[in-house]
Amino acid sequence: MKSPMTLADRRGFTLLELLAALAVFAVMSAMAYGGLNALLQARQEGMKRMEALDALRGFFLQVSKDVEQAVPRGMRDGQQKVHPALVGSDGATRFLELTRGGRPNPRGLARSALERVAYSLEEGRLLRRAWPVLDRVQEDIPAGESLLEEVTEVEIRFLSLDGKWRGTWPLPPAPGSGLTQTGGVGPGGGGLAVVSLPRAVEIVVLKSGWGRVRRVFEIGGGG
Repeated sequence: MKSPMTLADRRGFTLLELLAALAVFAVMSAMAYGGLNALLQARQEGMKRMEALDALRGFFLQVSKDVEQAVPRGMRDGQQKVHPALVGSDGATRFLELTRGGRPNPRGLARSALERVAYSLEEGRLLRRAWPVLDRVQEDIPAGESLLEEVTEVEIRFLSLDGKWRGTWPLPPAPGSGLTQTGGVGPGGGGLAVVSLPRAVEIVVLKSGWGRVRRVFEIGGGG
């Protein structure tokens, strides 16, 4: 026959044991929170990287669409100054400007399928502007569509027909060719001559956190 339980046998946890248990629980909770916080931060950083990658892809995809549909057709600005079909310069704010075809016309309106587009680097943002009219009666600069942010620098080169990379386009006209720098015909440059486009365009984007990202685009109407 078992002896009845004494008061010592029925006692619970001591205060010291409770404090020790709480201390262990606190340490385990802190470790779990630290691991969860690190996981959430890694996930957030991964999402930011994916968003930046998507923005880079979107920028280069838009450049690819414009460049591949480039056409050798110059334009006149609001001061009736003639500009070549494609203009670009390494180190310039507006580093690329061209005339492209393939402008969507889902409503079947009586208008040209050509448009003028330009790319510029302004305050760390890569902007794209588009003019639906090539020969304008007044100078208008549409608002720029921001395609990419946190860009520190843009480098651009043009592959000429002789296989050499150039930092500017168009090239100086050959002596006696009758072509002016603006792409016009004759000494006045009043016409809109069909001037050869480069064979390809190389663009290097220096973006924060990504370094140098390089792409080469073949000109659709080049040559």
